Amino acid sequence: MSRSSAIRSGSISAPIHPPDLALEVDITHSSFDRLAIYAALGVPEIWRLESQGVSCQLLGSDGRYSQSEQSRAFPGLRLADLKPFLALRGQRDENAILRELRAWVRQQP
Repeated sequence: MSRSSAIRSGSISAPIHPPDLALEVDITHSSFDRLAIYAALGVPEIWRLESQGVSCQLLGSDGRYSQSEQSRAFPGLRLADLKPFLALRGQRDENAILRELRAWVRQQP
């Protein structure tokens, strides 16, 4: 039994300290609900990179995720801020994009 299956079934408990953020790259659509697994683990924020762009899901007090345009893990960061960098994928080397992103982050107040 995988760890995620065991957590879903309740045979083991979630870790005491979940990560602040999970990043998921969606290449294929899975048949199981990953958000329910993340919620059971208590992960407060999920970023999903899909072909349409990036989305941010925040865990609410009701145990459900809702869309957000702003990160809790990175206060002041809006998803719209990342779109220009994501648009460069396939046009520039990934290291060049990361350098530009780092330079942008350093300029932020």
